[in-house]
Amino acid sequence: MKLTFYEVLWKLLQKERKLEEWVSTGLLVKKENEWFWTPEALEIVDVDKALALVADLSWLDQFIEKFSRKNIGIVGKTSSVKQVGEKMSRFIKEYNFDTETILGATDMYVNHWKKQGSPQYIRQAHYFIYKRTERGSETSDLATWCETYLKDGGSKKQENRFGGDL
Repeated sequence: MKLTFYEVLWKLLQKERKLEEWVSTGLLVKKENEWFWTPEALEIVDVDKALALVADLSWLDQFIEKFSRKNIGIVGKTSSVKQVGEKMSRFIKEYNFDTETILGATDMYVNHWKKQGSPQYIRQAHYFIYKRTERGSETSDLATWCETYLKDGGSKKQENRFGGDL
């Protein structure tokens, strides 16, 4: 079941233990059996910015689909929108790659392992974005593949790990 934007905000307030405070200060108002967000509450959470972020990440389903059984032939490589969304938001802020680059690089990555006949080595979608190593540091295969994608002029040509075309 998908939650509405306002249901997510409500749950966030509950998690942060601020719900009672917002009700007592009048930021959330109950009329009959329905709750309303006051303009002040919407200003505090910067709804326009939050909605823009949601809209900007609307392509995540397309990203996740690239890791689906239908696309790669094996199960267990997709991730939830929540898992991917959290990491992708951070990734975009850190690396500033655009959607076309991210999706193109992901295609290169998936096709690389499919052509090798080794789709089992494809990481789960959220681990492809960021993965914590055994030593505690983080690595991003997505960043590496985005750089390769851009180095190749944004083409979807396949490269092996040693830089040569496949």
